[in-house]
Amino acid sequence: MNFFRSINFILIMAAIIFVSQTTVFAASATVTTQAVTNVTANSATGNGTIVVEGKLKIDQYGVCWNTTGTSTTDDSKTKEGKTSKSVTFTSHITGLLPNTRYFVRAYAAGKKIDTAYGKEVSFRTDPISPIVLTQSISQIRPNSATVNGTIDTLGTPHPSQHGVCWNTAGNPTVADSKTQEGEATEIGEFTSRITGLSPFTTYYVKAYATNTVGTSYGRVIDFRTNPLEPVIITRAVTDITTTTAVGNGNITTLGIPKPTAHGFCWNSTGNPKISNNSTNEGKVTTTGAFTSNITGLAPYTTYYVKAYATNTIGIAYGNQVEFTTIDALALTVTTQAVAGIHSTTATGNGHITDLGVTIPTAHGFCWGIESNPTVDGSHIDLGAVSATGAFTGDITDLTFGTTYYIRAYATNEAGTVYGKERTFTTSNAASAPRATVSNTPAKRTKQTSYRLQIAGMGVVSYKYRLDQGAWSEELPVNERIVFEVFSEGVHTLQVLGKGSTGAWQAFEEATVISWTIDTTPPEAILWNYPAGTVGSVAVDIRVGGVDVLAYRYRVDKG
Repeated sequence: MNFFRSINFILIMAAIIFVSQTTVFAASATVTTQAVTNVTANSATGNGTIVVEGKLKIDQYGVCWNTTGTSTTDDSKTKEGKTSKSVTFTSHITGLLPNTRYFVRAYAAGKKIDTAYGKEVSFRTDPISPIVLTQSISQIRPNSATVNGTIDTLGTPHPSQHGVCWNTAGNPTVADSKTQEGEATEIGEFTSRITGLSPFTTYYVKAYATNTVGTSYGRVIDFRTNPLEPVIITRAVTDITTTTAVGNGNITTLGIPKPTAHGFCWNSTGNPKISNNSTNEGKVTTTGAFTSNITGLAPYTTYYVKAYATNTIGIAYGNQVEFTTIDALALTVTTQAVAGIHSTTATGNGHITDLGVTIPTAHGFCWGIESNPTVDGSHIDLGAVSATGAFTGDITDLTFGTTYYIRAYATNEAGTVYGKERTFTTSNAASAPRATVSNTPAKRTKQTSYRLQIAGMGVVSYKYRLDQGAWSEELPVNERIVFEVFSEGVHTLQVLGKGSTGAWQAFEEATVISWTIDTTPPEAILWNYPAGTVGSVAVDIRVGGVDVLAYRYRVDKG
């Protein structure tokens, strides 16, 4: 009896020692729990071994588990059925929570035995990635935008960070620019305001959420930031005249894209737009001051001016400034009858009757073969003028036998004004009269007083000038040219004849005579005088010489 007790003691002690690895029941079965495999977020595979000794019948075996430890068959378990043999088995564990630690034991149970368990093992289910959606872009500005996203599935564990990421190249990640909206504890929509963007630029953006599994992204969407409006300042207007002024502005911010046009707009009612009067100085590449000539203004009128710049966003206007043009009296000029009409030349006559407030910088005549000639065509500029009064100008390079229109003009700050239009017709070169001059002096003479007769076929009057002096008044042909010239040297007389039709001899075809006055005393020349000693008491000496008309003589210093 004591022997069996000793044997039982030994067996019990052996069982206690073995339980650190396996559990033995009825001294004839051993249950071992193996490591869990095939772990996912919601499932795993339990592994165990049951060694049966003798004819022991096991009614149920499998694995049991919980999240607190020392699981029993009262907890969740699998049921793999009956066995009376030793088995190595696997059991599919389902219905698990992600990212959760579980404690598992293999077990075996029978009607005639107590439930035995293998050693406890533990494992953690996999975490679950969050699912995030990129929705839409709103509140787009030149430098910012709002991105709308949705956390569709939180994942396990919950995301420790979420937001949006973006770049300009495409397929952004959290290594690029991103927002950080912090931990996400529930599903639903969220917004992120992204800033620091460049105007008028395409960006690519994705929503994201990060947990221990990693970072999940939504789809990529793209958007373009708004262009940036230029910023412009209108400065005071300068250089104001009766009809012009200089606008002054400053572009402090170019905007994006750069302006395609800039300048000034103005009107006389206020709040001008470029649909009113405007200048256009073209594209802008740098910030800074600029000017523009404002023209076409009316004297003594108040105008309102704004600087402007235009890019794809629209038109940016500066502040409004105002100015008043100078009060200028009207400059007045009249056109008088044309005189001295020849085949290719004529003399214009005009009269300035009122200078206006500012002195004219130019005046003269303009002409052409069409009505209302202007200074943009043929004209003669006689320069500035400081007083009212008559003026004349030589009109040249005309075509013979042609009718011309002519206007006197004058220009000051108020603009250019014209006199009433007049017409004249150049003479026909083939029928132009030609003056003749008679009773002319010898080519070389001591003569100083002259009475010259003017004639010529068809010539009824004439005018003349001596030595490039002023032309005489018009004289009838029955009136002689009477004058005196005492200076020695070459002298030239020019005569222009006028026909009965009113046509004048062409200036370039003037009748010209020239002569030289020489008052040097003439030198007498003797010839037929005796040579040497002669026996005759009578001699016949002749006297002559150029310009010698008379002479006197003496003999032997008598």
